[in-house]
Amino acid sequence: MNTEFRVLVAGRLREEREKLGLSQTDMAELGGTKARTYQDWERAVAAVGTEFLALAALRGLDAAYVLTGVRGNSGNLSPDESALLDLYKRADADGRGIVQAVAGLASRGSGVANQSGAHVHIAGSVGQQVQGDQTVTAPMTFNVGKGRK
Repeated sequence: MNTEFRVLVAGRLREEREKLGLSQTDMAELGGTKARTYQDWERAVAAVGTEFLALAALRGLDAAYVLTGVRGNSGNLSPDESALLDLYKRADADGRGIVQAVAGLASRGSGVANQSGAHVHIAGSVGQQVQGDQTVTAPMTFNVGKGRK
């Protein structure tokens, strides 16, 4: 493999790792390889493995970008959509669930069918709660905390 190409791929691989917020050891584990092997890829000593790219892509790595320098789906997504997708990919399972729930609620007004059966449930130790499906047709303000005495 061409040394110049390995250097370009190594830089993009590092950029993706940093975007995902991972150490080299964590990134190696994510793609099922040894830390030393991964370090060699980032130093452009060796060519990155396709098995690694395939496994890591399932966990958020943009393999198309690493290999070509062109972001995957770049022609289909706006910059805002791409940024939101990047944040979603970096989120843990709870964070992804929250994003999915919010997106489901936000899509209700756009004519998109909501098949998740999502509902609003707000509860706490304050002695008040709201539960059940809610239809909001106007802006709402919720003040939480101590009121005036």
